[in-house]
Amino acid sequence: MTVDQHRDDSRTAADGHGRAAAEGDGRAAAADGRRAQTRARILEVALAEWRRLDDVAEQRGEWPNVRMKAIASEAGVALSTLYDHFAGQGVLAASVLRQVLHEDVFVWAEEEGGTGDPMARLGELVARLAQQLLAHRALTSTVIASASIHAIRQGSPSGQPDDPRTVLPLPAAIGGLVARGQQAGLLRTDVPAVEIGSSINNLLMLRVMTRPGSSAEDIAAHVMSLVVEGIRRR
Repeated sequence: MTVDQHRDDSRTAADGHGRAAAEGDGRAAAADGRRAQTRARILEVALAEWRRLDDVAEQRGEWPNVRMKAIASEAGVALSTLYDHFAGQGVLAASVLRQVLHEDVFVWAEEEGGTGDPMARLGELVARLAQQLLAHRALTSTVIASASIHAIRQGSPSGQPDDPRTVLPLPAAIGGLVARGQQAGLLRTDVPAVEIGSSINNLLMLRVMTRPGSSAEDIAAHVMSLVVEGIRRR
C-alpha cells in the first residue's frame, strides 16, 4: 500500500466515524425532542384536568381525586410513560404549578425583584403568587398535600426528584427578595432568608385554601402583616 492509499483509507475511515457520530447525535436530538413534546402534552392535559376540578369544586364544594390514568389516556401516552416523566401525582402537580407560575412569579422575581424598594417588591411578589394560587386552588391543594407528606417523612426538602418541594422552589424565590431586605438593613438577619421564604409560602398557601372568598390583595396584606412585620429590624 502506498502512502497516498494509506492516507485515503484513513480519511475514509475518519469520514465514516464522523457520519456515524453525526447520525447518533441526530437520533439523540430527535429522541430528546419527542420526550420534550410528550412532557409538554402531559403538562397541558394535567393543567386542564386540575382546572376542571376547580369547576367541580364550585358546584360540589369538594375536589374529586385526580386520576393519573385518565391524564395519561387523554395525553395519548401509557401510564408507565407518564410515571417515567413524573414520579407521582405530587411531582406532576408541582410541575404544572411551576409552569403556571413561571412568568408571573419566577421570571418576575429574577428580573424585577432586584430593583426598587425591597419591601415593596416582596409585597408585590406575594400578591402575584396569591393571585395565581387562588386561580388554581385544586392544583394548589394537591401540591400542599404531597409536600406535607414529604415534610412529615423527610423533614426539610431533600432535593430528591420525587419531592414536589424540589420541583417547585417557591421558598427560594421568595427568599431571594427577603435577602435583599436583609442586605438593605430592613429585616432581621438572625433568621435565614430561605426559612423566612418558606414561612411566607406556607402561610400564603394555607390562607389561599381557607379563605377562597378573599382577594389576592387581602391575602397578601395578611401574610405581609403577620410574617414580614414580625421580622422587620427594630
